[in-house]
Amino acid sequence: GPLRRGHKRVLLIAPEHSRSLYRDTGVGVNVNTSPVDLPRWLFGRGADADRHRELFPQVRSVVGEVYECVLGPGDTLYTPPFWWHHVTTLGCDPGGGGGAGEMDGGTCSSVSLLLAFDPTAEESAHPCVDDD
Repeated sequence: GPLRRGHKRVLLIAPEHSRSLYRDTGVGVNVNTSPVDLPRWLFGRGADADRHRELFPQVRSVVGEVYECVLGPGDTLYTPPFWWHHVTTLGCDPGGGGGAGEMDGGTCSSVSLLLAFDPTAEESAHPCVDDD
């Protein structure tokens, strides 16, 4: 659905890269999640980011395959089924004047509307990913 307020950076990666994103496999864990902090891996600097890259070295194979877009008010982004996505709220407008977000108790927030077009429970993992 359309972003109502604020700005968001969305990183998208095609489902065929699931193995490189270390899909969560624990009991009771959503297999469509990953422990990789993608912005830290891609854009981070310093020892903390270096340790994260060492912990998840296979992410290197998707670096050139990451699609990035910034959404503003009124923008809509269709995320195809099974695509990996990471969303970050960007910037703040402390005055609440409709800029890049609002300050809410010291945190930056934005408002968006999600229209779910998710697959059924039987289709929860992408067909190209083996269930281990």
